[in-house]
Amino acid sequence: MRGLIVTHGDLGRELVASARLVVASDAPVDVLSNTRLGNRELRSLIEEWLTREAGPALIMVDEGLGSCGLAASLAARDREQTWIVSGVNLSMVVTYLNRRGRMPEEELVEKILSRGREAVRLVGTQS
Repeated sequence: MRGLIVTHGDLGRELVASARLVVASDAPVDVLSNTRLGNRELRSLIEEWLTREAGPALIMVDEGLGSCGLAASLAARDREQTWIVSGVNLSMVVTYLNRRGRMPEEELVEKILSRGREAVRLVGTQS
C-alpha cells in the first residue's frame, strides 16, 4: 500500500523526517503541502498521485474537515482500496513505515488508527 501525507505547511515533511529517526525504514511515503494551493489545485495534485499507480492507497491528512481532508475525500471519491485517515501524528507515520507491506491493508489501517488514538492521552497533571 502506497502512502501520501497531506498537511498544512511543512508538518507532513517533518513528521516523516522524525519518524525515520524513530524507525529505520526506507519505505516510500509521499508528502504534499497545501501551502499556496487552492482547493482545486490540491485536489488535482492528489488525483494525479492516485492515478499514477494502481492498487491500494492510504492518504493521511492533518485535518479531516480542513482543506487537506476535503481535497483528499473529493479526489478519492469512487476509488476502491483507498483509505483516508485524519489527525496524522508521529505514531501513525511510524506505524505506517514500520508495518507497510507486512500485513493486509485493512489491518494496517486499523493499526495506524489505533496507534494514533493511543498517542493522544493525558500524561499527567500539575496542580
